[in-house]
Amino acid sequence: MVGEEGQKLGAGQTGEIVARSAMSLGDYWGAPERTAQSFFPGDWFRPYDIGYLDEDSFLYYFGRPQKIPPQGPPSCDARRRGRPIAS
Repeated sequence: MVGEEGQKLGAGQTGEIVARSAMSLGDYWGAPERTAQSFFPGDWFRPYDIGYLDEDSFLYYFGRPQKIPPQGPPSCDARRRGRPIAS
């Protein structure tokens, strides 16, 4: 969880959810500007989701802010949106 300036937030403080792992994407193909917007220093990926961690490190998800960078064309067929990928 980080604040508006990328600073680490404590338990119970609402902020932006960030993630870092070997499975995080490296970059957006052909979109260097989007790649630059989507990472904080230290390779922390920002999916533009808002939430907080409680004292036991459980994540509570609130949603997305009103203004986020353009996401580009949909990555899945419109008929599949809102449906599970697998059951």
